[in-house]
Amino acid sequence: MKVLLFVQSGNARPKCAKSFGGRAHSAMQYFARVRERLGSEGQPDRAWLVECENAEAGRDAIAGAPVFGGRILAIGGPLRPR
Repeated sequence: MKVLLFVQSGNARPKCAKSFGGRAHSAMQYFARVRERLGSEGQPDRAWLVECENAEAGRDAIAGAPVFGGRILAIGGPLRPR
């Protein structure tokens, strides 16, 4: 299973910005740095680190749809768009 970083600005569809393969530890370290910059000028408003098979399964997990084998590992940013 892959670990994918998704980012979102405003009401746009969450975009897969980076894939970490199966390296969850490296992904968590990277995510900590991303979370510090969320909402800054030119940076996304929200981010998710999702363990899933592919980007569509990751978006389903973010939307709250039941995804077999997919799970959200970390969330950053406000719950609602600005």
